[in-house]
Amino acid sequence: MNKTIFKLLVYSLFLITLSSGITYWFVNNKATPPTKIKISNLETNCDIRTWYNFQVVAIPRLNEYWIGQSISLEDRAYKAYELRHKARIHARYMMPDQEEVFALQKRDFKKYGNTNGPTFKDFLKKSKTEGMTLDEAYENIIKSSSKTNTSYNLDCDL
Repeated sequence: MNKTIFKLLVYSLFLITLSSGITYWFVNNKATPPTKIKISNLETNCDIRTWYNFQVVAIPRLNEYWIGQSISLEDRAYKAYELRHKARIHARYMMPDQEEVFALQKRDFKKYGNTNGPTFKDFLKKSKTEGMTLDEAYENIIKSSSKTNTSYNLDCDL
């Protein structure tokens, strides 16, 4: 692993631990959310997009940790999905322009039938229609949970 990637991973984990509403503390092999969200200096949608990207970039490393803790594939897939889904919800909550949030929710409702985007069951159903086994579907959910929308990132020069 090169030095830049290592620094990015360390920085991402640092941000998750110290500044996010998705901070997770590992207790008894389970991740539990914090009781408070402390976020500062996120004023623009691009600031929020950067925050969101730092939330999801840590998912592969967290998955490695969960594997080491002998957490089942199904549980790891659900945890990865939940981390990304909660990051999405928190990011929308922080967006200053509620009309933009409404537009995103409208798009999600049209695409997924849910204003908050696809559900875990939606991902499983899609994987089944693509011919994946259940284990392949879980692996795909974990992998896709750490990916972000390139076009939104390009809007912010990320």
